[in-house]
Amino acid sequence: RGPGWRFLDLGRRLERALHLISLLRGSRLAETDPLDEYRVVPVLEVLLELGESVLTYRRLYYTPPQTSSVLDLLLLDDSNPRSLRFQLDAMSQHLQALPDAPGPMAAARAPAVAARAVVEQAIGSLLVPFTQHPEALGPALSHLANALPEVSNLLAHAYFSHAFARSA
Repeated sequence: RGPGWRFLDLGRRLERALHLISLLRGSRLAETDPLDEYRVVPVLEVLLELGESVLTYRRLYYTPPQTSSVLDLLLLDDSNPRSLRFQLDAMSQHLQALPDAPGPMAAARAPAVAARAVVEQAIGSLLVPFTQHPEALGPALSHLANALPEVSNLLAHAYFSHAFARSA
């Protein structure tokens, strides 16, 4: 598969990641008391349905939806092709496999390298709050929602911009 397919799949992965982030932010799980089953369980069921992970959840967990297991499946499970971690890992692999950006400058590849750094930082920032401080999930998702579109901007600048800086 060529670079065109990589760009297409990169865009698809980026959109899926941003969609999942917006779903989780919109659910306001970070603001809900996890012990309040009457309010949490319906939200978790909707998240699993919208995240296309109901069957996966039922196969892995034999319990009604619980906040920690649903978030683990939707955010961190690298074997779930709908999880945020899976999307970020796939984006990172595509970024590493892209050819050098065209242009007269040797630093033209720098935006793709910066895009890869954004994705790697997103993976790291996702793991720390969830495993150590679940209440920090909301700010971490907000940070990701702001940082991930920069990947698209950096790639557009590196590969699709027809204006090149002139060296002095």
